[in-house]
Amino acid sequence: MMLQHGLFHLHIIVIVVLEKVVVEAEVVVKTNEKVVAEAEVVVKSNEKVAAEADVFNEKVVAEVVVRMNEMLVAEAEVVNEKVVAEAVLLIKTKKKEVAEVVEIVDY
Repeated sequence: MMLQHGLFHLHIIVIVVLEKVVVEAEVVVKTNEKVVAEAEVVVKSNEKVAAEADVFNEKVVAEVVVRMNEMLVAEAEVVNEKVVAEAVLLIKTKKKEVAEVVEIVDY
């Protein structure tokens, strides 16, 4: 009888220990669920940051393209001014040559 009584107490102790383990496991599961939820928030935040970075990068690229185009336009204007100046000089030279030829012919 004593052995049965001891086994009964041992059985109760095992049940209490197992219930404690189950409670602790439930706490771990809830903690893990909280960690997962926080990780999902971090992922969504990272996605938002990545989207904002993409928009920022597109704006920076667009600004660089605009500035490069402005530089190209400025360089083209300088080249055009130089070409026009050379053309005007050439026209003046040709007019002078024509005037000299006319003067020689009239002489």
